Amino acid sequence: MFAFLSGIGLWQSLERNNNIERFYIKRIQRVVIPYLLISAAFNLYFYIGIHRNLAQFVADLCCVSFWQEGRGAWYVAWIIPVYLIYPLYAKIAHKHSWISLIMVAFIMLVISMKGIPTRFQSVAGATVAFFIGDFFAKYIKEDKIWCLLAMGSLIFMAPIYLAGILRNQTTYVFFFAAVGISLCAIFTVALKYIPNTLKRFLQRVGEVSLECYLVNIYLITVSRHLFSEQMSSGLGAIIYLMIAILGIIVSLLIGKIRKRVN
Repeated sequence: MFAFLSGIGLWQSLERNNNIERFYIKRIQRVVIPYLLISAAFNLYFYIGIHRNLAQFVADLCCVSFWQEGRGAWYVAWIIPVYLIYPLYAKIAHKHSWISLIMVAFIMLVISMKGIPTRFQSVAGATVAFFIGDFFAKYIKEDKIWCLLAMGSLIFMAPIYLAGILRNQTTYVFFFAAVGISLCAIFTVALKYIPNTLKRFLQRVGEVSLECYLVNIYLITVSRHLFSEQMSSGLGAIIYLMIAILGIIVSLLIGKIRKRVN
């Protein structure tokens, strides 16, 4: 879902203002700095305070550990290279939006022919969703209704995949992307009918979605270390729920601090 929205957001960002320097500054302020602050706090506790391992601390903080071992904030490890490359890609793709669909087809073809390590399946799905978002961005800006219908129809991938039909790595990657994209369409429609109070709350949470993601994955990691037995029992569901609630609260506080600093 976030990858699809990132594809739309980056397209619209450069469409409004093609100042590349400003583009990178905004990405650093919005993603890199919050990631470093939250990740450093966790990694200091986990790898320096508990495991006394400076090498792992540096590897996790720099996202190297994800590409080597599949450990850490995979979304950040993926999105930062995307930010670096996107302005160059946009110079071509903004004039020929169909190139993004060619990229999707190419990724799916490579996966079907060669396969990828399991830890990269989420990255592959996110990349597919990102390119689809980049393709749709122009038409979403123009309020083309067929975009919403096309996005929502992808939810029908869910029963097909879950039923075990054509279940393999290629369909998993597309399923990962398709469900996220369809949920974006469903939420877009649902937001029109929910109370304004709830809508404002969801908007505030959406503004700190990256912080929510980071706080949650790090709290889960710590909880698995401290409560390894309980996490696999019935108590684990309660712990996960508490982490989700705490993650939202902490993220909203971080968001308030960030606004005051800015």
